[in-house]
Amino acid sequence: MRKPIDIACHLNIIACNKLYFEGMEFMAVTIYDIAKELSVSPSTVSRVLNNSSLISNDTSKKIHDTARRLGYQQRTIKRHQNRTILTIKLVLGPKNDHLLPIFYDFTDILKSIKKGLGNTRINLATEINDADLNLFDNKKSGNIDGVIFAFTKPDQDVYELLKTKQVPNITINRTLPNNDYIDCDNYAGISELISKIMEKRKEFKPCFLYLTPHNDISRERLKCVKQACYQFKVPFSNDDVIQIKSINYIDDSFFKELTFKGYNSLIAMNDVVALALKIRASHYGYHIPKDFSLTGFDESPVINLFPEKLDTISLPLYEIGNNISKWILQKIINKNQEPFQIKLAGEYKKGQTI
Repeated sequence: MRKPIDIACHLNIIACNKLYFEGMEFMAVTIYDIAKELSVSPSTVSRVLNNSSLISNDTSKKIHDTARRLGYQQRTIKRHQNRTILTIKLVLGPKNDHLLPIFYDFTDILKSIKKGLGNTRINLATEINDADLNLFDNKKSGNIDGVIFAFTKPDQDVYELLKTKQVPNITINRTLPNNDYIDCDNYAGISELISKIMEKRKEFKPCFLYLTPHNDISRERLKCVKQACYQFKVPFSNDDVIQIKSINYIDDSFFKELTFKGYNSLIAMNDVVALALKIRASHYGYHIPKDFSLTGFDESPVINLFPEKLDTISLPLYEIGNNISKWILQKIINKNQEPFQIKLAGEYKKGQTI
């Protein structure tokens, strides 16, 4: 029978960082072991393992590699929700994405995050997802508790770096099987738009239109159009996909080509593309929805500038913010490592373009 350990002895074991099992003694790896191995200070090791930006990337990599090699296990300690100030990086779209401000209203998201977190306070440090993105370069930022990629997706090596440093991260408006994400149910939204068009038109010949270059959103929504058309038994192929290199390409010959091919329904990748089509169609003497049914996606703030409303699907921004706060509580406060993958249903917004 194993001999009971009294409290004093137990405390001594913890203090010495030793583990006892069936009479055998093991030494758990500590930050001091890692520091000795690399001839650096224990405080440097501690900073790196707590995701501080104060240490160089080269030193950080050596410490992480050595910690894995030695089998170091960092203790998981829950943070007190009401006494916590978190530092979170908010990564937005690239500088050259001049359309991003008219796609989404971040105010609703930030309000919802604040409400969902209650007394937990966060410092949001904004970064731009471009060639200069370096989440751990700012020497004044200190420790990073988490990263939110808002309506943008970084290169895969960024995700790998965050995994190595064990920094929780979540991507908004993308579906990533191996990462945490919050996304809109694009298939449900596209299916509803097609269903609404088919209620109005006996003959339905759709095409999908997007601005080049293809991105994650246009690819995802194109895939959903193909799936929905298959579900509704509507012929649709890659020949029915129209890329628009520039808004200036939407001219009279553009609409003549659509008419020649028999298209009567234009499914745009988002509201911005849909509104460009609507304005240009009117300019060249075409009427929507008489000549073409037209749909958008996202319910972007820009659609409020026009008197005739666009048939679209709303992106549930408030719900996105609410789920971001749930993710922060789960992954950063409570240290729960269960995957956090959410798809939210958008709402059909009836307009005057179908």
